[in-house]
Amino acid sequence: MTTENLQNKNDVEPAPSTSLSTGSFPELDYSNPLPSLDDPKLYVNRELSLLSFQARVLEEAKDPSNPLMERVKFLSIVGSNLD
Repeated sequence: MTTENLQNKNDVEPAPSTSLSTGSFPELDYSNPLPSLDDPKLYVNRELSLLSFQARVLEEAKDPSNPLMERVKFLSIVGSNLD
């Protein structure tokens, strides 16, 4: 596919295919040490993650395009998780 054939900005060119049978594996870079497992950047805060989830579910409950019973279900999820 060439760029002239792209219909709109959502069309993308396919990635080149790689075959495992050719034996072409990526080179490993051993010059960079592995990160320490004590690094806090490697972990997700459980409480903040739960609050973020609750906010997303509450947004679904407030969305008027959802059917009423679905909105009630979302509210019950938020309510039960906050208990």
